[in-house]
Order: sequence, then C-alpha cells, then structure tokens
Amino acid sequence: MSGLTYFLLLFVVISAASCSKQSYYDIDTRSDIHEDGNYVIRWQVNPGMAGDVKIYASTDADRYPTQPVATENIKKEQTTIVASADRIGVQFFLMVFDGRESRVVSSRTLPTQSITNFRDFGGYMTTKGDQIRWGMLYRSGRVDNITQHDSLLLNTLGIRSQLVMADDYSIPQDYSSSLEDALCIVLNPETKTYPGQFLDKIQSGSIDQSGVVYYREDLFDSYAFENTKQFSTALHYLLDPSHYPILISDQFGKERAAFLVMLVQSALGVSQADIISDYMLSNQQLVVEKLIPGGYKLSPKIQEAVTEFFQSRENDLQALFFTIRKKYGSMDNYLKQELDFDADDCAKLQSILYY
Repeated sequence: MSGLTYFLLLFVVISAASCSKQSYYDIDTRSDIHEDGNYVIRWQVNPGMAGDVKIYASTDADRYPTQPVATENIKKEQTTIVASADRIGVQFFLMVFDGRESRVVSSRTLPTQSITNFRDFGGYMTTKGDQIRWGMLYRSGRVDNITQHDSLLLNTLGIRSQLVMADDYSIPQDYSSSLEDALCIVLNPETKTYPGQFLDKIQSGSIDQSGVVYYREDLFDSYAFENTKQFSTALHYLLDPSHYPILISDQFGKERAAFLVMLVQSALGVSQADIISDYMLSNQQLVVEKLIPGGYKLSPKIQEAVTEFFQSRENDLQALFFTIRKKYGSMDNYLKQELDFDADDCAKLQSILYY
C-alpha cells in the first residue's frame, strides 16, 4: 500500500472524527503490552456513546492502513490485539469511535530489559482538547551497555537525537550512548546536585530517610532556578522538527528528565493532574531491588532511606508548581522569563507535537 494511501486515511479520519479541540465526549484510552506480546486496549467514553469503535494498527504513529484490525462495540470497553510475526516494533492504534471521535493509543511503557523507566511521552490530551503525538518524544534512564533485545527495540523507534540531562556524577564526561544512529547531546548543569554521590552516602548510613526527604524537596528548586541554561537549551532543541524522534534521559529517567518533561507538558497545555500522574509512573518503573542488588542486606533504616531516594512524590511537584506561580504568576511567565521560551516557542512546539 502506498504512503499516499496511508496519509490520506489518517488525514480524512482525524478531520472527520476529530481527536483534537474541545469535545462533548471525555474519552479515556489505554494500551498495555502483555508478556506474550499481545496488546490489551481499554477505553471509556463519557457520556456513553452508541455504535462501534474501529481500531487500525501500525508501527508508524502517523500512518495507518485502510482496513481495521478490530471492530468492537463501544460498550465492550476492551479488546485484545494478537501479535503476529509480521508486526515488528511498537504498535500504535488509531481508534475511531462511531465515526465521530478518534484517539491514537499505544503502550506508554516499553518492555526494555536494560534501560530503566523507558516510556513514550505521547497520548495525553491538553486542556484545549488536542492530543499529544505518540512516537515523537521518549524518556528513560541511561542508555549504555544495553542488551541486544533493547538495541533492536530502540532501532524500531527511529530515534534521531538523545538529550542527556547530565549531573556530572552519574553521567560521566566520556558518556557514550548505545544509540549508534542517534546524535547524542550531553547537556551539563550549572549547579551540580550529585544524586549518585548522595545515594552512596545513603547506602553508607551517613544520611537517613528524613535527610533524603529534605534533599528531594530542594531538588526541583535547584533545577528550576539554578540550572536554567541546561533546561532552556534542551527546550529550544525541541523546536527543530528534524531532531525528532527524541529521547530525553538521565541516570534513572526520574530527576532532570522528569523536570524537562514537566516543562514540555506545561508548554503544550497538559493539565497539572496529568503531569503529576505521568511523573508518578516512575514509582512503577523503578524497582529498588533491581537498581540496588543486594539491598536486602542493608539495615532496615538504610533500606527505608534508599527506597525514599527512588520515590517520586506528588507533593514535591505540587510544591514546585506553587512556587513558580507565586514568583511568576504562571508557568508561561516562568518559561519566558527564566528559560527564554515565549508564546511563539510554545506555539511552534505545539505545531510539532500535536496531532
């Protein structure tokens, strides 16, 4: 099937069954990959909608075949798409609800073996009703010394650029990414926070759980007000469409990477509730037992402090939002005044990352 046919389908479907702008319907979609490789897709439509949902599958988040892989009654709210040998790479699904509304859905978290916290940025709806494109922006922990499985998986994503949000301790000067076909850009901080060194002190018993709490409370303030050049450079890099798809990474995909993702989501108009929900997903992805082998041998107090170190806490992000609004009046003002990222830049980013 020609690329033209693919493009025409997506254009016609999204124009006729809009997945953007304010809608009468609140549609929540989710896709998860099971261990057998099958995708379980779930949806809820409020208020209820009659009719069928047609589901189209593709390894390209923007192009879909003319025939659906499944057609289900909307009220069923779930279906399984069986994996087949000729489908290579992550699957994206265009869902058309009764010919009136559409959403694109995929699995947010990807089944990596040697990369922590790897997930897709796309899929969220903005407060104005636009959907963020899948397959354009990813986030993760370090991407070096990865397994062959992960190398093959990442190759299917077509990542062109990797932004490494360094802190000078966990990301060394000679850091080398395993993404051979992607341009690796290491962005160093102005103020160093040394999370890896801090973790070493926790494991030695020098810092207890309460010390970790204080450290984490100050962490985002350090990013927001003492490392503006690092994050401003990263945001402006995202304004060039030729750089995409882009992977944002740091040591665990939960510190500087999380802050940059929050800035991008804010610039795109994602709700604070969804930003926090996305941030909290790190708690499901980072398993302390895997990150700290032999951690069970540590004393209970040290184990508590280590667990606290890897936790993403809702209060920390809420406190940051509060501080920014108190100082600048709005997130838009903060982006403009501290990161030189104004309304025109936000609009350009939106043109790249909206469907």
